[in-house]
Amino acid sequence: MTEFSGNRVLRYNGSTGAFIDVFASSPSVAFTRGLVFGADGNLYVAGGASNNVVRFHGTTGAFLGVFATGIPGANGIAFGPDGNLYVAAEFGNVIVRVDGTTGAFIDNFATVTGPIGILFDVAPPFNARKVKQDAIADLTPLAAGPDRKRIESAIAQIQASLDPSFWADDSHLTAEGARVFEAERKAVNELGKATQSNTTIDAVIAALVEVDGKLAEIAVQDAIDDGGAARLLAAAQRQFNRAQGIPAPTRQSARFKLIVQRGLPRSIR
Repeated sequence: MTEFSGNRVLRYNGSTGAFIDVFASSPSVAFTRGLVFGADGNLYVAGGASNNVVRFHGTTGAFLGVFATGIPGANGIAFGPDGNLYVAAEFGNVIVRVDGTTGAFIDNFATVTGPIGILFDVAPPFNARKVKQDAIADLTPLAAGPDRKRIESAIAQIQASLDPSFWADDSHLTAEGARVFEAERKAVNELGKATQSNTTIDAVIAALVEVDGKLAEIAVQDAIDDGGAARLLAAAQRQFNRAQGIPAPTRQSARFKLIVQRGLPRSIR
């Protein structure tokens, strides 16, 4: 945390709240205010009276220099999704944007009266492959239970859906990606027949239905943008239809089905 009057960054135990030490300080920063770790692992601290942002080593606390200057009443700071640093200039009544690597002024991003705090609510990128890998990890311990064969079969189907030839990246399928939906249908069917009542199985089913729904939505949009990948499109439509028979609170198949029916060129409907 920053110590306003002491111009220092203090470190406390994250569990007990016990004081550990003075982590960083420098005469180059006055009235320390907001702080944030950057992608480089270093700590950035705003100086409300020095009107700047300074940088400290993220591990040792050693002073690395003044990062950005000329920010009146620099207060809350945060790195944005574009990688740049945004600073609430309390006395300038603006949010200042500076280059996230060099600290060079870019612009006054927004006008706000006396801004203090700043926060970006950034959702993590959609990663369908990671969801499937997590599902395998969650199911693996259950293979020692009474539904071993069904669990092992479901895991095998999920693993099959991760074949690299099916994936353009973590959230987009190739033309061969239609097989992902078929493999996941089989996996969900196996899990749905498990005799044991298990919250893990229920959670995996819900996750697979949701992630395939999102994949199907992306595949439909890709088909529209590319002029129509008929095989992948047909598989996406079937996925919607099958999902309607799976009781999962996260299912949005009706919404996705409308996208398929209304959004495609007539030639590939």
